[in-house]
Amino acid sequence: MVATFTEVSAFAFVLELPWAVGVPDDYVLNRPVARERPASLGSTSSPLCRLRFRTVDVPTQLPLAASDLAFGGFDRDAEASEEEKIRREEVTEGIVAKPFLERRTVVVAYVSSDEDPPRLESEPLSKALTVALGGLNAWLISVGILYNDRLRPISLGDLPPAVPVMRARLVGTEFEHGPSELFELRKQHEPPRMYGEQELERAERILMIVASEEGLSTFYELVGRAGSARRAHRHREAVIDYATAGELFITAMLEALGKRCGVENTTLANLLTGSFKDRARHLCRLLGVPEDPGDSDSPLFYWWLHCYRQRNWIVHEGADSMAGLSEVARIGLVQMVVEIREAIRADAELADLASMILWGRRVDHTSSGGDSEPDPPPPVAAA
Repeated sequence: MVATFTEVSAFAFVLELPWAVGVPDDYVLNRPVARERPASLGSTSSPLCRLRFRTVDVPTQLPLAASDLAFGGFDRDAEASEEEKIRREEVTEGIVAKPFLERRTVVVAYVSSDEDPPRLESEPLSKALTVALGGLNAWLISVGILYNDRLRPISLGDLPPAVPVMRARLVGTEFEHGPSELFELRKQHEPPRMYGEQELERAERILMIVASEEGLSTFYELVGRAGSARRAHRHREAVIDYATAGELFITAMLEALGKRCGVENTTLANLLTGSFKDRARHLCRLLGVPEDPGDSDSPLFYWWLHCYRQRNWIVHEGADSMAGLSEVARIGLVQMVVEIREAIRADAELADLASMILWGRRVDHTSSGGDSEPDPPPPVAAA
């Protein structure tokens, strides 16, 4: 049975996509998007979302504008003649003066409301915008899978700093709406986070690992990708990447520790290509920590329960995820990484291997000395 709008009132968001989707102007997705929700969440379905598309040519950032602002004062060719410098300036002015157009798709997303008229206030608007993005992303995934693999789900960060929103009413089969208001998603000139000297030094150290494309390089790449997926509210994707990153972490550390601890080459090769559970258990044996993932004292416990198993439910049973579940998956991975790093540091002969593990920190709020930072602890001063 196709879901239909039962409410006469709705929010209407105007969302500008980063690219052109390729659908005709005024194409309307006649099947409102609705996702069934578990009964435990208190509702059988979310609000409905209907999409209407148009494509326009829009001026974009002028070429050379940012680079000229950043480095325009550089004397890039001190030996150039005055005539040559004037010619270059005229060429640059011509490029900047010429309109630079890019084709983009703009969508009106109508989200049903149980209030008439809908309240244009922060809380109901935020909830409705989440529904609108969910419906739009489901459509982008559908088109992308079938016809255009450059399309991807978009996040709030892909949208302009503020989006127009209107109250709308369903009259017959069409929506009518009045004047728009701007709903601010973020500050237009929000200052970026600036990194300190110690943080930049750590980034340069991890760069050597990532650029090597060996050891933990793929682990770090997946951790970064999972974090981006979480911020874009693609929680199933995030959980899958966190779990896969954990598998790669365990495999890389087993290989490094196995070679250091004198594990026979044939045995180590069999472990690295055999059952993943055997790899995880053997790593714990080498470190002298509980190896059973069901043991709450094992470094594998939280990751295995909340991340690895959740990934298997998603991949093998088609389960869904959400913000809270992807967060516990991330925490599970952090906890495993930290526990293994601390176990390595506890052995003076292996402690240098911990220098590869530059992600994951633990803050012990009990003040009992259980903190764990990516950098090794400072040396203890001699008495």
